[in-house]
Amino acid sequence: MEKVKVGEVAEALTGFPFDSKLFNESDGFPLIRIRNLKEGKTDTLYNGKFDKFFVVKKGDLLIGMDGEFNLVEWKWEDALLNQRIMKLVAKEKLASKKYLKYALPNILKRIEDATPFVTVKHLSHKKVLDSSISLPNLQTQQKIASILEQADEARQKRKQANQLTEQFLQSAFIEMFGDPVRNEKKWEVIAIKESGNVLTGTTPPSKNAGMFGGKIPFITPGDLESEEPNKRFVTKEGLENSRTVREGAVFVCCIGATIGKVGRAKKLSAFNQQINSIEWNKNYNDLFGEMLMRFMKPIIVAKGGNSTTLPILNKGNFEKLTIIKPPLSLQQKFASLVERVENLRAKQRASETALENLFQSLMQKYFE
Repeated sequence: MEKVKVGEVAEALTGFPFDSKLFNESDGFPLIRIRNLKEGKTDTLYNGKFDKFFVVKKGDLLIGMDGEFNLVEWKWEDALLNQRIMKLVAKEKLASKKYLKYALPNILKRIEDATPFVTVKHLSHKKVLDSSISLPNLQTQQKIASILEQADEARQKRKQANQLTEQFLQSAFIEMFGDPVRNEKKWEVIAIKESGNVLTGTTPPSKNAGMFGGKIPFITPGDLESEEPNKRFVTKEGLENSRTVREGAVFVCCIGATIGKVGRAKKLSAFNQQINSIEWNKNYNDLFGEMLMRFMKPIIVAKGGNSTTLPILNKGNFEKLTIIKPPLSLQQKFASLVERVENLRAKQRASETALENLFQSLMQKYFE
């Protein structure tokens, strides 16, 4: 297969340094900033004059030039191309835009990995245009792009289905219990410390050998609200230098940028000092309690934000937060629904993994 430089089959347009003093959220023309690339939309408006040359259309290929060098296909409404974002335009007689969409991410990742930095990595458009890609004839490009697009759409739809199941559970919770913060249904309210045993985690001393690398999960904030299995484990010796909770206990991150994130112990687990846990008493169902604490996130974030530096909600203040206490029978009814949905999600995750593996194998087949 022929190798060509990207610059032979595409042109690059870099964004314009629009005056940030004219940025707002109420009046003007939409403007794309780097942070909007992953989101796929923008709430920033530019209230000033601009050249139509810098207007991005639906379907345009955009590349972030600071931090992570991500390539996205813009799928929202027309918007302005701000500085440090590059638009890549395929030369239609030579290259398919869809083919470039799938051919370039691996190249951009290699450039990103090889780019030195002090604070943030920066990408030059020249580096992209000077990179080499495999380029079959236009008809083959379109065929490859069509195959990859179908595989990509299938995996994106599966991800959306997973998100919908979570939204369904939240809606079911509201239907059964109302908003637990506003408590429109006037349930009894108690302090968290009355709902079970509250613990703050600890980390075994890493200077001591033999603490990590066992089979007992060690939960950190990065493990909360994640479909991925936890990455750290402690040994029996590490367990003796940790705080542990039983299967079903809820984890709540109470310090740092991820304050308010929630998870549930799938088995006996240790956890670090950024997390408070609740082992629910007989008045609470574990599955109900987990969803309840997810709804408490805005309160936890607000209370923790009172700290002058790092957001933090210590155990004493965490225990003082009040939560609803509906009848256990109703909680158990909700828990039965959660169990059915979780069984469905397990099948969805298996399907998502299979689709992801298919997509990656196709990418490897065509571009590596």
